[in-house]
Amino acid sequence: MVLGYFRHVPEFKGLRWINSEPLAIKELKRKPVLIDFWNYSCLSCITALKETKRLYRSYHPKGLQVIGIHVPEFQFEKEKENVKRAVEKYGIQYPVAMDNRHTTCRRYGNLFWPHQILIDPEGRMVYETTGEKGIRQMKAEIRHLLGMHEKTKQFVYFGKGKAQPKGFRWDGKWEQTKEGISTEDKNARLRSEATAKRIHAVIETLKKGSRVRIKTPEKVRRINIEHSDRYQLFQSDTTKKIRMELAVIKGKVRICSFSLE
Repeated sequence: MVLGYFRHVPEFKGLRWINSEPLAIKELKRKPVLIDFWNYSCLSCITALKETKRLYRSYHPKGLQVIGIHVPEFQFEKEKENVKRAVEKYGIQYPVAMDNRHTTCRRYGNLFWPHQILIDPEGRMVYETTGEKGIRQMKAEIRHLLGMHEKTKQFVYFGKGKAQPKGFRWDGKWEQTKEGISTEDKNARLRSEATAKRIHAVIETLKKGSRVRIKTPEKVRRINIEHSDRYQLFQSDTTKKIRMELAVIKGKVRICSFSLE
């Protein structure tokens, strides 16, 4: 099973807890949760672990729950004492559980590690990253869930392999490639809810004469996408929370990225 963004995550199953009482997803509602699938003999996991611990120290006092799920590769990694020793060795203070049969791992569509999944207070996956990269964006997503809005520019990418971030969703017929999401379906919608003063989008025109409609509670705009370029979708005198809907009303375009200021 592969999870989709904004899908509710499944409950834990088949876990053996090391340093805490058993936890359940349903008990963790109303707070963001970071799940780190890791392995104590994996070098990349240990490198990523340092960043996970920093996130825990910085944001657990503000409401973030971090859970480590140890996924064994070798038989000796299934021994509780070995995993417990690793937890103590690396100074892991957040709850850690052993997934010896890979049951929870498979439920989450996880095929490799390290693999971090961020869950919003409603129990939906909103961001994921694998390997040692993506931690900076993970930090931004955590701060967003905790209501710690950044004053700096935020970039949102829609290409394959990029997580669909919280506050953005696309409905209707969209094709996703490495470059972004494209459509010529007049019923397709890209909806966003973000806090910003200005919103721009990098849009590629795939058919001559393409046009998009931008709808906000305040106004409706139509923009001719004559060239593949950066277009301003929204501007305000002050930073505000804004709901916006983008529709392709003529031709075909590809939405590559958004930038929020």
